[in-house]
Formats: sequence, structure tokens, C-alpha cells
Amino acid sequence: TPSDFSAMGAVAVSTASTNPDPNELFDATIDAQWTTNRQTPSENAPYLVCCATPDMNGHDRAVHISNACDITSPAGATVYNAEERTCFNTQLTINAAECMATLEELNIQVTPYTPWMKVPREAVTGSPLLS
Repeated sequence: TPSDFSAMGAVAVSTASTNPDPNELFDATIDAQWTTNRQTPSENAPYLVCCATPDMNGHDRAVHISNACDITSPAGATVYNAEERTCFNTQLTINAAECMATLEELNIQVTPYTPWMKVPREAVTGSPLLS
């Protein structure tokens, strides 16, 4: 076998990261969940929807979200409600979620839940605190 390594100088060399950036990993996971949700457009999927419109309370923000995307009820359980922002857990179709994702100018943000963000049922039902 010939041992000509003259072409080795043209090979691109990079260092592999053993510690990936957690933000990049999180972003990639969110992007993958958007892709997964698009595969079943007629089914609802879980999302976190937040509204940071100033001078509104939580109810007004829920109405603001509904009106912006012409949906009947964006608000599920309120998970955060403060002067600066209100966030809801909700179930949406991909069309409603993508509508909300385009509304940053209206201070609305939407993020699909990923398996990293969910608590497995067994973590709650198997808890000795519930026995």
C-alpha cells in the first residue's frame, strides 16, 4: 500500500468540543420540536405562550393573544403572572403556534415544550409523597 501522505496538509482540522454550549443544544432541541409538531398539523401540542405587553393584567394579555391569532382560548394554566409578563401552558395546533411565533412586535412569544421540559408522569405518580 502506498504511504503517500502529501495530501494531508489539505485536510481541514478542527477541534471537537466535548462540552457543547447548553444554549445551542437547547435551541436545537426547540427547533427539532417545532419540526416534530409540523408533522401532525391537525393535532394539538403543548406550548408555553408568554405575553409581555405593558399595562395589561393576565386576563387582558390572554385576550390580546386570542385576538392576535383569532383563536378561541390560548390560555391554559397560568404558570407565571407578573407586572411585566404573563405565561400560560396551553395546547395549540401548529398553525396557531406559528401565528403566535410571528408576533414578537406584539410582545407575544411561543415555545413548544420538549421532552427536556416535561416532567414524566412516573415522577409524580411514583412519588412516595403521594402514597
